[in-house]
Amino acid sequence: MSAKREEARRTAAAAVRTRAAAATTYAPAWEPESEARARAAEEEVRSQALANEHAEDLMACLRELGFRASESRRALELCETIPAGTLEERVRAALKLLCPKTRFHGRVEASLEART
Repeated sequence: MSAKREEARRTAAAAVRTRAAAATTYAPAWEPESEARARAAEEEVRSQALANEHAEDLMACLRELGFRASESRRALELCETIPAGTLEERVRAALKLLCPKTRFHGRVEASLEART
């Protein structure tokens, strides 16, 4: 898995260099707008690569816990809304979605009273 991540990082870095080169070929290098566009493109690629890495980590955790792929994808969609959450926060949110607490409405109390 780490080899795939490293390959994705290298691919993202190559895409950043390509976009930066394309931005400088159309506008002079001294122009601040082209530099800002290049920086924005680089940041976008980095954030997308990071989001993909977070998604892979969460999917691996949920699959390891025994959830089906469809359930994991559903939880992954929810966790994309957590802006800067750690892996632990995202796994907790996914588990809350996939394993909600059951509600007992008086059945537990009735069974405890019957025992006494």
